[in-house]
Amino acid sequence: MSEVTIEQLQEENTALKAELDKVKAKNVELLAEKKKVSGISSEAQEKIDALEGEKAELQQQIHHHTVVMPRQKLMESITPNEHLAGSAIREILHHFDIGEGDKILKKDGTPVYVERQDKYGDMTYQEVQFDEEGIVALYEDGILPALGSMLSGSKASGGNAPGNTGGEFPTKAKEEKPTAKPAEAPTFGMR
Repeated sequence: MSEVTIEQLQEENTALKAELDKVKAKNVELLAEKKKVSGISSEAQEKIDALEGEKAELQQQIHHHTVVMPRQKLMESITPNEHLAGSAIREILHHFDIGEGDKILKKDGTPVYVERQDKYGDMTYQEVQFDEEGIVALYEDGILPALGSMLSGSKASGGNAPGNTGGEFPTKAKEEKPTAKPAEAPTFGMR
């Protein structure tokens, strides 16, 4: 074995100090880079948050134009005015939800059904849709009788027009009952 001299130890010590200085310099460089990346990261996060806020706002606008407005227009077409249309929508949504494909659902998520006659004359159960036929069916089948005072009949107005008489939605023709003429008509006033 050879003995280590002081000169060799000093050379090793100097080399180790140089290596240590390089490691310290690299550490300072990495810390500076980390701070820079952290700053960029927080700026990026702020931009992401802003974009997510814009996305949510745009989704609300799309929902309003593709779902809310068509439903409002549908209700306005079958009610006498926009106030009753809003009331009718609120009444429906108070009792039911509207699911995928505009199916009217009970609050527990099950579809609402009405019994209808198919083309063969058999009675079948059909899911109720959020359309004019479905909304009228909610009223006519007694599922949501409160709609009766909100739905309108013909939009005709003027002299002798049937128009809205403020009650039922006239979808089914009422059978006329023959009236018997009284044997003698009562007389009033002078003859």
